[in-house]
Amino acid sequence: MQSIRTLLAVFVITFAAALPASANNRNFILYNQTDLAITGFWTSSYNNAYWWKIDPWNYVQPRRSAYIYFDLSGDCQVQIAIELSDGTKVSWDEGFNLCHINFLTIWMDSNGDYEATGR
Repeated sequence: MQSIRTLLAVFVITFAAALPASANNRNFILYNQTDLAITGFWTSSYNNAYWWKIDPWNYVQPRRSAYIYFDLSGDCQVQIAIELSDGTKVSWDEGFNLCHINFLTIWMDSNGDYEATGR
């Protein structure tokens, strides 16, 4: 009987350690790896045409980061759009699952296209 309790305790501890800290934690760090400041940031529910501006928003200088904070309600899977200091607007309609990433990096690829990578 003792071995079953020990096995059950090990299972519960192992399972609890594998869970994320919060099931709906959408907060993340935005890294700007471009040569321009990010001057605007919007999110939209996945496959939705309405964009919500993140306010209050301060720009993120090139090669800097900002902490993006949400309340704990809302969709995990969101589309993201940014505006850069030269007026360029870029969006990623494929979306990101903010409940499963801690960092979002904006960068320019070798073709001159802006990319976003979550991890």
